Amino acid sequence: MCRTGRWSIVAAMLKHLRSNLVAYLALFVALGGTSYAAVTVTGSQVKDSTLTGRDVRDGTLTARDFNTAQLRRAVAAAMPRQTGAGGG
Repeated sequence: MCRTGRWSIVAAMLKHLRSNLVAYLALFVALGGTSYAAVTVTGSQVKDSTLTGRDVRDGTLTARDFNTAQLRRAVAAAMPRQTGAGGG
């Protein structure tokens, strides 16, 4: 490639960077803030009864996260109710 071709590519890249600089900065700040919060916020900093089911990722809770009474109620609720001998 000739020398002027290289400089035109560099000039085009610099023009693109200058015209999108604020957008790139906003993107990095937003991503950095989210990752910072994910790393620094701990369970002890969350107030009791403020988390909902939407706040918990699927598949992350185990039986150890619940007390025995809660597990018994969940199992009983999941079991189909038994009907009489007539089935209805």
